[in-house]
Amino acid sequence: MPITPARAAFDFRELIVLLLRAEGVTAPDGGDITARALPKSRLGERFSDPEDEDRSDIQGLDIWHLTTNLSSNESRDMSGALDRAGIAAERDGKRYHANIWHRRGRPAAESYAVMPLRVLAELIRETEAAASLAAEAYAEAQTARDNESLENAKAAMAAEKERERNIGLAAFAHLMKHGTLPPTGQEAS
Repeated sequence: MPITPARAAFDFRELIVLLLRAEGVTAPDGGDITARALPKSRLGERFSDPEDEDRSDIQGLDIWHLTTNLSSNESRDMSGALDRAGIAAERDGKRYHANIWHRRGRPAAESYAVMPLRVLAELIRETEAAASLAAEAYAEAQTARDNESLENAKAAMAAEKERERNIGLAAFAHLMKHGTLPPTGQEAS
């Protein structure tokens, strides 16, 4: 039995889901992301629910509308597909949208991810801000560790001074009691 275009598209979606999971992408609630299901029948492929066309091919993401495409190089309409994904994302209340296009002769992990430049700019801005916040948090944590180490060193020095003071008091007590200092290296009794 030959593989239908719908089955091939579903298999590609499944592969993309597996790759995204391998990269640590999960649903916001910590659950799994999934591929949009195949229509129930061949008739369903021809007369699918129009609302189904607006659903993301990758399910479980709150702010992303992702579509996948297996078209050959000759029939790629990236502009039209991206426009349709943007409209569907807007209807679906998703903040970002992108098309994942299979690259013939390449592993699925090297597929194209196509998005409008404004989406890329927003992602760059947000990831740079997150990286900056992470660097600040790391610096603060390092400073806290350094301060903690300094406090520990101060406490150790204070304990050593206290020990020396106690030895000095013991030596003084020995001197007062016996009229001589205790032998060097020994604590007074």
